[in-house]
Amino acid sequence: MSRRGDLAANAAAEAGFRLERLEEHVGYALRLAQIAVFQDFHRVMEGLGLTPTQYSILMWLHAHPGARASQVAERLRIKRTNFVPLLDRLEERGLVARQRLPEDRRAFALHLTAEGERVREEASRRVARSEGRLARTLGPEGKRTLLTLLACVRETAERPHEAGPSSLAGDPPSSAGSQISTRVKRPSSLSIRS
Repeated sequence: MSRRGDLAANAAAEAGFRLERLEEHVGYALRLAQIAVFQDFHRVMEGLGLTPTQYSILMWLHAHPGARASQVAERLRIKRTNFVPLLDRLEERGLVARQRLPEDRRAFALHLTAEGERVREEASRRVARSEGRLARTLGPEGKRTLLTLLACVRETAERPHEAGPSSLAGDPPSSAGSQISTRVKRPSSLSIRS
């Protein structure tokens, strides 16, 4: 093999090694799962043209008609600067209507239109089928465990590091792990169904 071939083989081996190590990171595994779930969502929403964020907005407004834009954005963790264009697009499609609030002329109450309710209902049916597939794969206990673990990951990641960024490499694994292990009822045997 030539020197160039040896270098290419070594680079490929190193890249494979790094990728294997990367796959051990929780954040990377979450990102891969998110990409797969979002790709599935887009397939499921074909013809409705909804993004996951737009679907979330429709669902929130269905449950909370008349909510203010700031409430929806805050609850769904959407930056205000990103929320306004999202809302504009939903309004242009005739899915959401804004109504000025008499007590605060600067604020709007948001409502689903009849078309917005129809699209939300169809989208919900499609999402339920997709979620059902995941639930069958995980099983009821596996789904509960996954949701609990994801909530723990989110809570832990949102919590500030006690000693600041310089201590990140030295954080003892037991500090967060002990809290999580007491809140999560671990199944005796978790098997993934195919």
